[in-house]
Amino acid sequence: MRPDSVPTVPAAFCGPWLSARPQAPPGAVRIEHFLSDLRRALEGFSDAEAEEILRELGSHLLEQGAAKGEAAAVAAMGSPEDLAALYRGEPVAWSGGR
Repeated sequence: MRPDSVPTVPAAFCGPWLSARPQAPPGAVRIEHFLSDLRRALEGFSDAEAEEILRELGSHLLEQGAAKGEAAAVAAMGSPEDLAALYRGEPVAWSGGR
């Protein structure tokens, strides 16, 4: 496979060995920024726990982004801080989106 034919994958949930390509489409960048903010909000989780959460949510965002658009998929997730609080088991006043 030629390097220019490799699909763009947001780096925030793929681990340190993979990075987003500079020509990533705007939606992938939006998802990557969301996951990067979520990574910071997951402070206190082990690296393995945080990476699992990011992989799971990143996959979900890509699927939903393909179905209804990246902006809508990211907005439906709510804030990264609220999501991190939910994973910690803290009560959150859910707003239904960012």
